[in-house]
Amino acid sequence: MLSRTAENLYWMARYMERAESTARLLTMGQRMAILPGAHHRDEWRSVVRATGCEENFPPDAHVRETDVVAYLMLDPENPSSIRSCLARARQRQVGTHHADTGHVGSAE
Repeated sequence: MLSRTAENLYWMARYMERAESTARLLTMGQRMAILPGAHHRDEWRSVVRATGCEENFPPDAHVRETDVVAYLMLDPENPSSIRSCLARARQRQVGTHHADTGHVGSAE
């Protein structure tokens, strides 16, 4: 039971770390996009490339901020989106909670 709890805690932390990394990349993309000349450099494509999701955006099209934010933050079909990562972290947390109720806390 402890190994299952440890595994759930590990994966919960891993999914939360992935969500945080994606959020930082989005913040970095926003900061790069406000620099002079950013529109011509296609800065949002670099964010998509850094997340490993570049194949989901047409190679010859300009990548827009709204599309990247929607895909990397809110898309439930994207397993790397912040929404998906937090949902999976929550599932692991619930699994840890259920495994924790038992004989461990009852010492008399």
